Amino acid sequence: MASGANELLKRLTALHKMGIISFNDFERTRSFLQDFDYISNPEDPIIWKSIGNIFFKENDYDMALKCYENAVGLDHFYIDALNNIGMTLKIMGRWEDAEKIFDYIESIPKENLISPVQTEPGTLNQQAEMVNEAIRLKNLGKYDDALLIYNFLLTLYPNDNAVMINKAILLKNMNKVSQAIKLYDLVLEKEPDSFIALANKGTALWFIGEFDTANSYYDRALKISPNNAVILEYKRQVIERMDIVKTDSPTQKNLDEAMYQMRKEQYDDALKLCDKILITDSHNKDAIQISQSVLNAKGLELIQKKEFDKAILNFEKILVSNPHSISAFLNLSVIYEKIGNHEKAIKYCESALEIDSENLDALNNMGYNLFLSGSISEAIIIYDKVLRLIPPENLDLRLHVENNKKMALIALQASKK
Repeated sequence: MASGANELLKRLTALHKMGIISFNDFERTRSFLQDFDYISNPEDPIIWKSIGNIFFKENDYDMALKCYENAVGLDHFYIDALNNIGMTLKIMGRWEDAEKIFDYIESIPKENLISPVQTEPGTLNQQAEMVNEAIRLKNLGKYDDALLIYNFLLTLYPNDNAVMINKAILLKNMNKVSQAIKLYDLVLEKEPDSFIALANKGTALWFIGEFDTANSYYDRALKISPNNAVILEYKRQVIERMDIVKTDSPTQKNLDEAMYQMRKEQYDDALKLCDKILITDSHNKDAIQISQSVLNAKGLELIQKKEFDKAILNFEKILVSNPHSISAFLNLSVIYEKIGNHEKAIKYCESALEIDSENLDALNNMGYNLFLSGSISEAIIIYDKVLRLIPPENLDLRLHVENNKKMALIALQASKK
């Protein structure tokens, strides 16, 4: 082992004995260092980012920077490591270099921003690891990150049915049901008897209210697996729902159609149906709830398109019928941060905190906007509160807030000189 690796291993051993890094992280890193020189011959970018985080927590920014740079040397589009380089450079006072890094991140095509690291194609194990990571991200609610991984895998393996099915399941969770159904159709063109594709397409069709067609796909799935308890139960529920639909009132039919249009991402059509109900029944809770869900989904879509004025109107409409919607306040805060109106961003964070004084998203957004608006001491107080409230298992958020606090402390010291 090279001398640099020996030195690093000694420090990691000490940190492990102090309980600062876990046994699994220590063993993985030790195994890695026994085979490779830690500076000149790295192999795993994820390890380098993890080691960099350890040094960052020790305030050894030079070593942290080297580790992050090693990670990016292996994967030029490793977004987590690039962000960490930018944050570290800011803390070191190298503001111009940090801005260059953030400009570089902005210039990278979105489809290349794969997190975790984009590995070289070649082995089934690598592919399986990436699928597992995408599933993990989906389960955490990080749908966009998971979608990037599936899109990348499909550029390497365009005919992989398993990846297509997993992507379709994710798209349904994102309410992009029409896109999910198209993927199931692609799988079924190549593999007509795919039980998973048939069953999941049936569920997607049920989700958008196409009960008859959903039932036919469940029948096809049951020909392959006649005693599958899950699909038998789904089929029973679909038939039950079909019977109910026949006797639905006009209001219920409009509600069902509104849900159907929302899941097809036809937001304006869904809102018109809700409005039609509310004209005659202004207190219809189901119509109000669906309308708010549609406005929220449409608002998020408008944020992605950078149509901020229209997005603001959507979230303000939510607050008319639900003045205690924390998510609406937070989304308005994000929009005003993006357009540089930090005063209004802070105001909406405060509104959210009046409802939930310990909401981590509201506190974190408020701290960041206070920092950007020059209220640095107030930002540090907010960051300290966030750090006290973050659950121990949420290490990513803790590191993010610690980074922001360190930047605020450096800026505060600089302002006193």
